[in-house]
Amino acid sequence: MLDRYGDDVVDAAIAELKRRAARQMREKIAGIADGVYEGEAFVDSDGVVDAPLRIAMRVTKSGGSDAERAALTFDMTDEFCPWNAGRWRLEVSADGRGTLSASEADPELTLDTADLAATYLGTFTFADLARAGRVRECSPGALAQADRLFSTTTSPWSSTMF
Repeated sequence: MLDRYGDDVVDAAIAELKRRAARQMREKIAGIADGVYEGEAFVDSDGVVDAPLRIAMRVTKSGGSDAERAALTFDMTDEFCPWNAGRWRLEVSADGRGTLSASEADPELTLDTADLAATYLGTFTFADLARAGRVRECSPGALAQADRLFSTTTSPWSSTMF
């Protein structure tokens, strides 16, 4: 690979893989409730002694929960109703109440109102729309945060066909 692409390209690819892995791990950890977690596993050998080796771990997760960062700033476009376009900040309190206000902070996501509507109605997640190129994540973890803020335990349903 080094001969074909050169040191700089391979180094950049490795750095990108590390960045993506770190972001994905932060997203997974952020979705885990605070608490103490324990687990164990066994491997056949440690490579030195030919005997099963027990690996045990106890992890305490605290902080970084949804309650700490229940906010999201996004740039929104709207060709149909241009007065909706702009930069907005959604803040959600611990009791689930949201407040939307104009913002000058750097956006964490960029999207169109049609994409916001699709997530709000439960058709797609922000992550789904990002994979389709419809939503852009400007800050690592913003997609996961948006999906958490807009998630619901009940799927939207309507008896009216339209």
